[in-house]
Amino acid sequence: MKHALPTLILATVLLAMPLFAACNNEGEGKTDSATEETVEEETIYACPMHPEETATEPGAKCGVCGMDLEPVEGTTGGGTDEGA
Repeated sequence: MKHALPTLILATVLLAMPLFAACNNEGEGKTDSATEETVEEETIYACPMHPEETATEPGAKCGVCGMDLEPVEGTTGGGTDEGA
């Protein structure tokens, strides 16, 4: 009986170790899909005077006034080439 408590504690620690190890390795070996999506998404460019004129390639011009389209802050992906 004297050794029952230390044996129980040791057994509990040994059984709990794999659980802690699994929690720490959660992201290992996996690719970060959010990072991959960010790389694949394109920035949307819009005309400062005509925001409805958009494109996904840099250096595009507005179809109405001919101004250079500027990147829209905080917006990536899902755009269309309406003005190009």
